[in-house]
Parts: sequence; structure tokens; C-alpha cells
Amino acid sequence: VQLRFVAEDIPPGALVEAAVDDFTLAAVLTPVTDVSVDEIRRRNGIVSCSPNPFNPRIAIVFRTGQAAKGELKVYDVSGRSVRTLIDGPLEAGEGRIVFDGRDDAGKPLASGIYFVRLDTPKVMEVRQITLLK
Repeated sequence: VQLRFVAEDIPPGALVEAAVDDFTLAAVLTPVTDVSVDEIRRRNGIVSCSPNPFNPRIAIVFRTGQAAKGELKVYDVSGRSVRTLIDGPLEAGEGRIVFDGRDDAGKPLASGIYFVRLDTPKVMEVRQITLLK
């Protein structure tokens, strides 16, 4: 999936500000049978990222309907993975992890917009977070 957002103004106007807020992307990755897509999303996915904006830490709460392998990563706006928070087995239920605003090498990240992505066999979800220094 590729999304493109374009901000433009009709002359002689002046484009003062353009932004995309509260962007969430979620996908159900398994065939749905007797369970609705909404029910799968209630049982699996990112529950919250708070506080947002954050400095220097943000708590990420997520939920999995059953034990499974999963990944929780942070990406910059260019789509480059900057931090792997989880890569392995996840227990069923709710989990919580604190992201400290550092990359995989331990360096502090610059202020800006980042994306948290949760991948499990049931769902993939992306949330936008903002680091302010």
C-alpha cells in the first residue's frame, strides 16, 4: 500500500499550512470466517500510544487475541526502521512496552513524526507518534 498526500493552493492563494493528523492503518491478515473484522481488531492491535506527543518516553499498549510471533517496530517518515521493540513471541492478552526515543544503536532520535507498526499473524496496525524535544 502506498499513500500520497498532496497539499496545494489555487493561485493567487498562499498555502500556509498542510498536515495529516491522526493517521491509522490497520489490516486483517487472515481470512475472516465466523468472526467479524471489527472483532479481530478489538482483540488484536495497538490500544494506545501515550503521551503523544512524547519526550523522551512513550508507553505503547497492544493486544493479541492469542499467543503468536509478532513484531513491534518504529519507523521514520521515509519508512526506514529505526527501532525494533519486539521481534518474537507475544503472549495472549495486553502487553505494554516503553519506547525511549532512541534508535537500535542507542542514539537519541531527532524531533519529528514516527510510526509504530505492530505485525502479528492476525493483524498489522500502524500508529503515528510525535517526538518533541
